[in-house]
Amino acid sequence: MAGTLAATAAAVLAACGDPQLVDLPDEFQGGDDPGEAPPTAVIPEGTVQTGPRGPVSVNLGVASGNPLAAQLESQVHGAVADAKAANEDLDVNVVQISVGQDFQFQNDPNVFVDAVESALGGTQTLDLLIVNSRPAVLALQADGLVQSLDRFFSGSSGSLGDYYPAAAAFGGLDGRTWALPLALVPTVFWYGEEPFQAAGVEPPPPGGWTWDDFRTIARTLTIPPGADGAGGQWGHYFTPNSPFSQSSSLILIWQNGGGLVSADGSRSLLAEPAAVGAVSLIQNMVHDDGVAPATDPDLSDFNAGGGGGGARRGGGRAGFRLQVNGQQLSTMFGPATLPFGIGGLDQLGVRIGGMLRGREEATAATVPAGIALMEGATDSADAFFALREVSAKMETRMAFPARRTTVEAILTLSDGLSAPEANAILRGLETARVPTFDQSTEVLQILAQQVENPVIAGTLSAEEACENGADAIDQLLDQA
Repeated sequence: MAGTLAATAAAVLAACGDPQLVDLPDEFQGGDDPGEAPPTAVIPEGTVQTGPRGPVSVNLGVASGNPLAAQLESQVHGAVADAKAANEDLDVNVVQISVGQDFQFQNDPNVFVDAVESALGGTQTLDLLIVNSRPAVLALQADGLVQSLDRFFSGSSGSLGDYYPAAAAFGGLDGRTWALPLALVPTVFWYGEEPFQAAGVEPPPPGGWTWDDFRTIARTLTIPPGADGAGGQWGHYFTPNSPFSQSSSLILIWQNGGGLVSADGSRSLLAEPAAVGAVSLIQNMVHDDGVAPATDPDLSDFNAGGGGGGARRGGGRAGFRLQVNGQQLSTMFGPATLPFGIGGLDQLGVRIGGMLRGREEATAATVPAGIALMEGATDSADAFFALREVSAKMETRMAFPARRTTVEAILTLSDGLSAPEANAILRGLETARVPTFDQSTEVLQILAQQVENPVIAGTLSAEEACENGADAIDQLLDQA
């Protein structure tokens, strides 16, 4: 089952005039080093009128024919129907782009770009395109298939300032915006209600525990297994490879004021004290405290059926079902909603608490989809109008909006969440960061393979692993 879930989960015109630079908010910055900040948005002086001058008809492409694409495709069809119902002069034709049955299109952006180019190879035209990842946005831009949105934003009532910094970074490159984010899913603190009640531990508040509090509480939650190795309970689970959890070490490095790559992209920061200190926390809790396992989880007693994608819930929650080698897990990092097609967190019995806080408040996040304006759009201004209309309706169908929101709005969109959980998610949206430096995919692979894996397994110390990882990243950057 774990393998199946892992496979399933492995699942936005050149500007006119002299540009005016608008800096995105400071809270995105990686500690004192701005190396992982989103690109500066450019708002050109020459703007384009984006309101409709009559009936608007556009073609909107969306990936199709793949299990990972199915949920998003359904949401797009629903949002298009909502947008057309709200504006009788708007006609949006959804064009299915076949991406194949396997999961390669999710992992390799070139597969998606090839599918788009194939769709454009005949008589088909595309005005807008749903894009599933930042690497796909960058690949589309490199091939000249999408156009910048900035001058259209200048001519409309909207602004990238409406979006959370981590979401705004999704389509940013070279000071321009090439895709508009449709949702933002922060990494939050997962916990099991039953283990907490049994240990007399209060859930983490929306602002999260400090590292010291976390380490102490993890000891309280840990129960040794019996003589036969059965039973028992882990206080926490660190993982680089879970289908549900983003990199624990990356989040902790940010919280400790560190980063992975310098501002100018010339060197790794992984061997700096902030990064080594963060990875050392993992080492200490796994090997000194014995409160976290050194192995991948066995997702026991889990049924992956259900609707998928959103945080909307119903029918009550099961007990916390994640186990490692027969031992129950009490806490771990995980997304505020599961990936497309897996269903709600209820099936895992997950409760949501505030993310840990170190020297800084920070967590990771993903943008599950965005929308881009194609270079070959028949009428770019009309297409941008349609883009804004469809994206607004998509926000009501996806987990959490990419634009700034409120606790009340989160509670309305997500049935079954408690007010503290909604507050924790809002805090996550506000403090979320994403790596936007060049070759981020390769850098994160180095972090997982040369740092997280050996430290969790106990084959290298945090300092040794960070030195190795820094050398590998520096070599990668030199080659680039």
